[in-house]
Amino acid sequence: MSGPENVIEVKDLVFSYGNHVVLQNVSFTIRDRELVSIIGPNGSGKTTLLRLLLGLLRPDSGHISILGSAPEEKRGRIGYVPQQRQFDLQFPMTCFDMVLMGRAGKGLFGHYSADDRRIAMGAMEQTGIADKKDLPFSSLSGGQRQRALIARALAVEPAILFLDEPTSYVDSTAGERLYRLFRELSSRFAILMVSHDIGFVSTWVDTVLCVNKQAVIHPTSKLTGEMINELYHGDVEMIRHNHICSERGHSSCRPS
Repeated sequence: MSGPENVIEVKDLVFSYGNHVVLQNVSFTIRDRELVSIIGPNGSGKTTLLRLLLGLLRPDSGHISILGSAPEEKRGRIGYVPQQRQFDLQFPMTCFDMVLMGRAGKGLFGHYSADDRRIAMGAMEQTGIADKKDLPFSSLSGGQRQRALIARALAVEPAILFLDEPTSYVDSTAGERLYRLFRELSSRFAILMVSHDIGFVSTWVDTVLCVNKQAVIHPTSKLTGEMINELYHGDVEMIRHNHICSERGHSSCRPS
C-alpha cells in the first residue's frame, strides 16, 4: 500500500532579488498530512520560499508544483496565516469579520452566503474562539488574534496550510496550544510553517526543512544541546539532526 501523495514538489529552484541570490538549487517534496517547519537563520530565505510556494513571487528558474499545478492555480485551496504585524489593528472589524474574510471569492457576486457564515463559525469553533465572535479583532490577545487568523485560513477549507512565524506574538503557553492545534490539523492536510521556536518544533513537528540559501529536509527528533554551526553560523540549541546542514546539503531521510 502506497503512502500519502506529494502535495508540494520543488525542483532546482533558484530565486534572486536583483544580483543577490536568495535561494539556489532548492529541491524537496512534502507529503499530504505532513507537519513541516522551515528553520534557518535570519535572511536565509525562509519567508521568500513561502512566498514562492504561494505564488506571490516567481522563481528565476526551477519548478514548483502545488497539488499538481502551478502555485497561482491552487491559491483557492491554500490557507495562509501571515505574520500578525502585516495587519492594521486600527481597522474596525470583529473577530467574526476577520474569519469570514477566508470565504471571500467563494460565493457569487462577492456576497457571503449562509453556508459561508456556517463554515466560518465552524472554523472559529475548531480554533476555540467562537465565544469571541462579536469582539473587535484589535481587542483580542496575541494568542486569540492568531487563532482568529488560523480560523480565517481554515474557512478557506484548505488542502494545505502555510503559516509564517505563527507564534511570534504569543507567550509560551499560548504557543504550546497553537502547536497542539497544528498537530491536530495535520491529520487532515499538510502544514508548512516558518518558525524560530526550535523547542516547540522539536516536540510537535514531523519534519524540518533547513534553509540557508539551499535547503535540506529530514525528520525532527528531540531537542538537544548539540551545536548546528553550519546552519546558524553560531552556537544554537537546535533539533538533533541525523546529518549536518550545510550549503552542500545532506541525505534526506524520513520516517516511513
